[in-house]
Amino acid sequence: MSEETKNTPGPDESLAGAKGVGRPKWLIPTIAGVCVVALVAGGVAAYRVHEDNAFKAAQTACNEASDGLRTRVNEWNALVNGDAATASEVSKDKVMDAKVLDTLKSELDAKTPAAAYCTADSRAELDEAAKTIDANADWYKTHTSSLQKAVDAVNKSVDAKTLKDAQDALKKKVDEARKLLDSSKDKVQDDKTRDALSKLINQAGKDVKDAKTAGELKSKLETAMKTVNDSMTAKKKADEEAKAKAEAEAAAQAQQSYTPSYQYSGSGYGYSNGNGYTGGGNTSGGTSQGGGTATKPKKEFGYSNGTDDYDPNLAGTICPESVCGV
Repeated sequence: MSEETKNTPGPDESLAGAKGVGRPKWLIPTIAGVCVVALVAGGVAAYRVHEDNAFKAAQTACNEASDGLRTRVNEWNALVNGDAATASEVSKDKVMDAKVLDTLKSELDAKTPAAAYCTADSRAELDEAAKTIDANADWYKTHTSSLQKAVDAVNKSVDAKTLKDAQDALKKKVDEARKLLDSSKDKVQDDKTRDALSKLINQAGKDVKDAKTAGELKSKLETAMKTVNDSMTAKKKADEEAKAKAEAEAAAQAQQSYTPSYQYSGSGYGYSNGNGYTGGGNTSGGTSQGGGTATKPKKEFGYSNGTDDYDPNLAGTICPESVCGV
């Protein structure tokens, strides 16, 4: 064996010599501590990230719930300030059943829920606020629906009352029209007016299902009735005028038949009274002598007994001597 070979240490001898020169004792614990700190720091950071994400998610959910609530509240307010407000002004005499107004008032008097806001600083508070907001949204949805039903009930009751009133008014007008139709028989100047009224009566006597039609028929009946009345008035006036004319003609004819005519000359006269009596005579020395018939004139001259004063109220009395010579 050579000298060089002898002096070369073996594997075990080299390791043995290295033990005396090894790593410091604090190195491993330090490394371990650093690792622990790093792990803790990483965990804390991860937790914070998780919590931050969770908070943001809760905030987003709360805001979305708030948006949904806002929609429900707007629907409620629109109904309350619109159709419900109009329906609430309806008086009891305008509806068939006043109970619908009581129901509407109860719906409008319902207390709205307390508001909740997405302004919390913790996820738990945001979650709780979101739950409250969702509950409020459900309340508005439910009560908007029930309020709408109450409004619809009022409107339906108003329509029913309006129809009934229109039907009653039409029936009353039909009854009046029938009486007029009966009383106007043979009393109108134009029978076509009665025919038109009769047709409308038959049409209006049918079952009318809507207030508008009932109102229109009532208006048409009123117009037709006025036409009949006008025709009656025209006929009455024409009849009165015809009667007055006939009476005037008869009076004129009668007056003409009772008007006497006289002829007088000197010592005599002639007379005719239009009723077949004629006479004549002369006067001398306060005496008179008659000619023709020997009878006195009939009592039809309108003179008083033996006087010259004419009095139409005494028509038919004795003719005065100064005129008739008798």
